[in-house]
Amino acid sequence: MQSAFEDLELTRLDLIHAGNETFPLAARVRAVAAKDILAELKPRR
Repeated sequence: MQSAFEDLELTRLDLIHAGNETFPLAARVRAVAAKDILAELKPRR
């Protein structure tokens, strides 16, 4: 994941999983439940 942060210049990384809960995995990394993905998306402006 570190190389993804560096290569893509990411500020955070969300991993989508099939479970029911959204939770942090590490600094700037979280696991997002697939059922929550639409609520988690923020509009780009």
